[in-house]
Amino acid sequence: MLDLHAASCSDQPTVKVDTDKQRSDCLYITSITCLLTTVASGAPCCEHSSRVRSVLHNPIVSEMSKTLGEQLKADYQVNICELNYLISEVKNNMTGKTKRKKSKAGVNAKAATEASSFPSSGSANVEEPATLQTPALQANMHDYLGAQLHSGISEDPEPTSLFPPLPISPAATSSATAASPAASYDTPSSPGISPAAKQGRFEHAILPDITATMLSEFSALKLLVIDKADATQSLITKNSVAIAEVRAEVQENANQLNALKMTLDQTCGELLLLKDRVVDLETQSSAVTKTVAAQASRLSLLESYSRRWNLILRGLEEKDQQDVRGEAIRVLQRVLPEARDQLPDVVDTVHRLGPRRPDTTRGVIIQFARRQLRDAIWRAAKNSTFLKANNMKLAEDLTAEDREKRRRLWPLVENARKENKVAFFRGSRAFVDGTEIFPP
Repeated sequence: MLDLHAASCSDQPTVKVDTDKQRSDCLYITSITCLLTTVASGAPCCEHSSRVRSVLHNPIVSEMSKTLGEQLKADYQVNICELNYLISEVKNNMTGKTKRKKSKAGVNAKAATEASSFPSSGSANVEEPATLQTPALQANMHDYLGAQLHSGISEDPEPTSLFPPLPISPAATSSATAASPAASYDTPSSPGISPAAKQGRFEHAILPDITATMLSEFSALKLLVIDKADATQSLITKNSVAIAEVRAEVQENANQLNALKMTLDQTCGELLLLKDRVVDLETQSSAVTKTVAAQASRLSLLESYSRRWNLILRGLEEKDQQDVRGEAIRVLQRVLPEARDQLPDVVDTVHRLGPRRPDTTRGVIIQFARRQLRDAIWRAAKNSTFLKANNMKLAEDLTAEDREKRRRLWPLVENARKENKVAFFRGSRAFVDGTEIFPP
């Protein structure tokens, strides 16, 4: 950036500046720029550089580093502007004092005399090796007094507008120095000290403090970045463990869901089979129900038909060792005397109904071999005086279903008889005046 050549001579130091480039502000600015470049490029700058580079790949840390870099850039630009402002203030102060001295004629003559002898004394200061190796700001202080200064780094127009930099015009400065050496080294406040020496005193008094502050801030920033990186790395580790556990749980849940799905599919298959079997069983059950109903109806019909050969004798006294068949035949001979000789051959089976009870006389069921003789006895029993005199009566042998039908038809038959109508039963059926009636 700079092409500075300092040569020792007996009169005064000569400074040559490359007119195609601009002057840098000071060496500590260069150091800061190098440090920023080093951090930005990822080169090792501290004992934790490897850890910083490993964490910089994280998006969160990259975003934080970007924000911190922008903040450091802004602080750096502000510091440059403050430095320009301080240099401008020093220049204005020295220029104002020079003008006040020149207003006095006697002081001007003395200043010219001192100025004519000053280069020889100034050359002693410049010929020292330390002066030749001073930073750019100290070695080029004579040009700073009359030239415009550009930082070469600042990109923010606002600080530059607040503190306008000095223009760099080394040719004008050199010509002014050659025409009037006293004007270049005239310092009215301190006639015996050159501007370069004052600038060196300024750098040694103020710039080290600023540099130390900046380095301290960079050290604090480095520690902050390391702490944030450690915290972020710890958080990433914890999150990785938690994510691994969640993945394991999710995998376990997925396996359980797959097992449940297989079980559910198997159960659904079995349910479909059972449903088909139930449909078949329902069809079979419906067919069986219809068959049973038909058979029950047929059985009831057969039972009712078979009982038409029977008559029940009620009121016959019950005794021990009793000949029930003989006594039943004698009662029937009294009811139908004209069939006296046929009854012993027609009466088939005679027995009492149900278990014996002490307070009740059980009925006697009589089964006939001939239906015509049974119907003749049944008709004769309706008007038999013998049965009424002995408190006995004959009744038809009906099924439970037929008895229930008769029970419901009896009120209708009884009302018809009270009205002097011909009403009678035939099996489970009832007739009134020759017309069959049905229960309500």
